[in-house]
Amino acid sequence: MRFEPSEEAMYRRMDQKERILYLIAACGLIGSLVFLLCVINQNWYVAGGAVCFAVCFIAVMVWRYRALGQRIMPLTGCFLEVRQDRLLVRQPQRQERYETCRIFCPEIEQLVWSSRKDGFYIRFHDNGKSSVLLHGKQSGPIFHIQSFGYREEEMKSVYQAIKERLPASASVFEP
Repeated sequence: MRFEPSEEAMYRRMDQKERILYLIAACGLIGSLVFLLCVINQNWYVAGGAVCFAVCFIAVMVWRYRALGQRIMPLTGCFLEVRQDRLLVRQPQRQERYETCRIFCPEIEQLVWSSRKDGFYIRFHDNGKSSVLLHGKQSGPIFHIQSFGYREEEMKSVYQAIKERLPASASVFEP
């Protein structure tokens, strides 16, 4: 069973990034107008408050804009695949970097469905053949499989397929 993420989710991120730019411009314009009106009326406290609010709001929006910019990347080559004895995943992380994993089903210790409905977690034996690569380096024995770009039915079917292949000693946590 193999699934590839849809580009629709990435396009939504791009639209959200564009909306943040419009919010930054609108906040700057409204803050400037309120400041000018308050200066004309010599209402210094309100003018200072308007400037402080506008600067804080713009700073938060710029931070969100940069964070979203790091998470917009091509989804080509990303997949979620369950084979007879292993799980293969390649998913986007940030700044044009991808997470990849190869987890053998007999080595899985725990399978946990996320309560935030953003995927599920897999914990596997640290000394087995399974591997997780983050930033091109070997990572620890826990991997989060994100639902970004996949339909809920696809994620549930992958989860069920892994659950069926678990060893008897593995534990499963579901909400």
